Amino acid sequence: MNEPIYWEVTRRHQGEDGMLLGLELQDPDGYFDANVRHDGLLELHVYHNVPKGEKNPAGDGHIDTLHLGDLDDFIRRLQELKSVCRDMIGPEPFGGTADDPEVGGTEGGGAPEQ
Repeated sequence: MNEPIYWEVTRRHQGEDGMLLGLELQDPDGYFDANVRHDGLLELHVYHNVPKGEKNPAGDGHIDTLHLGDLDDFIRRLQELKSVCRDMIGPEPFGGTADDPEVGGTEGGGAPEQ
């Protein structure tokens, strides 16, 4: 099982009345950061090749930005994608083992026979 990731709050956005309007957060490895608004909208940045702020010989690397209005739905869809991949390919490449009880679909958790 993977160790938990603790996101660091790098900035707080507050209104004039002191109400928390948003947060900026970063994962400890620097490959993800997020801007989260009080209404639940989220902007997620995924850094490829090098962590945020570091440079490599080719430049800063590549950044993908996802704008999410429903984080729970996004997580559910990723979990369903992972489940389909485990069923079709096998659990090992997706963070599991053949004995993993979460693996559904095929008998014994392996890839289906072709």
